[in-house]
Amino acid sequence: MSLTRSTEVLGKLYMFLLEKQKEAAISRASTITKNRILDTALVHSVPVSPKASKAVLIGAFLGLLLGLAVVFARFLLHKGFHSDEGILSRYPSIPLFGKLPEYEAFQSVGDSAKIKPIVPSDPRSTYGEALRLLRGKLYLDSGAGNAGKVLMFSSAFQGDGKTTVVSQLAVALAKDGKRALLIDADLRHPQLHSAFDCKQSPGLAEYLAGNAKLEDCTRVMTRFDVPLTCLPSGQTPDSPVELIGKERFAELIDKARSEYDYVLIDTPPFPVLSDGLIIARLVDRLVSVIRVGETPRSAFKEHMQGVAEIGCPQALLINGAPTSQGGVYHYHPRSSVRLDLENRVRSFISQFQRKR
Repeated sequence: MSLTRSTEVLGKLYMFLLEKQKEAAISRASTITKNRILDTALVHSVPVSPKASKAVLIGAFLGLLLGLAVVFARFLLHKGFHSDEGILSRYPSIPLFGKLPEYEAFQSVGDSAKIKPIVPSDPRSTYGEALRLLRGKLYLDSGAGNAGKVLMFSSAFQGDGKTTVVSQLAVALAKDGKRALLIDADLRHPQLHSAFDCKQSPGLAEYLAGNAKLEDCTRVMTRFDVPLTCLPSGQTPDSPVELIGKERFAELIDKARSEYDYVLIDTPPFPVLSDGLIIARLVDRLVSVIRVGETPRSAFKEHMQGVAEIGCPQALLINGAPTSQGGVYHYHPRSSVRLDLENRVRSFISQFQRKR
């Protein structure tokens, strides 16, 4: 019986070992491959990838291409003129009245633009020099008789700066001792009363309607130490075109022509509004104001075509021209340190050229 029990125990142990052997064989067969190690891998002391210098160069190149693509796309999609040279080359037959650099005259109020009160420009500034050059050009154009005494300022688009230009030019004429009358004929969106900080009514609308005398409608501005007569627009009427078309307006222009040296009229955009069609027949010259980078090319093209159909003598005034291209002489006093630096740079360049 003892031998029988030993035999059974040993038999069960044998079967258990056989099962474990099969399991080990199966496990070893699943992990053992036919691959053989030929050479031992070399481990580098520095990272092989990514390469920082290569990644930086590729990123910089792609960033440059993306930036150029954005600039090129904005250049092609821009609706305005990119420079004053582009305007002059597009309209070479229109006489150039002058160029003015950018002048900060507007402040944003919600979604609209409100003109700031006019401040006389510094005579030593770029804008002051350009303004005096514009005034001198006006003297030359109006030298023969009464030609060029009555000027109408218009534009193709709202926000081109014609109100600022006509206001600054009127102040410059008054400072030079000229009798100037400034008329706000934009009866829809008047701005001159804000520019000169004066009462809007009574004004041109009340005078043309026969509700007020001309003496009560005009304002004599003395805040610039010189007398400047301004005729604001007055209250906005229901039918501005009908008021402008009255014979009373033509009589006003004739009277102003005889009493003042220069009459400057601020008018609404043309041909968006038809007021300019009536006013242009009463003036000596129509000055079209265009702002570099702002005035849409298509709108200004329509403006020029409309002016050509009127047949009024025309001139072109470029507003917002770059100072480097405006032909304006700077005579700001420079410091001695800056002059010494410029002299050293010139001396170095001349020595370098002699050595070459």
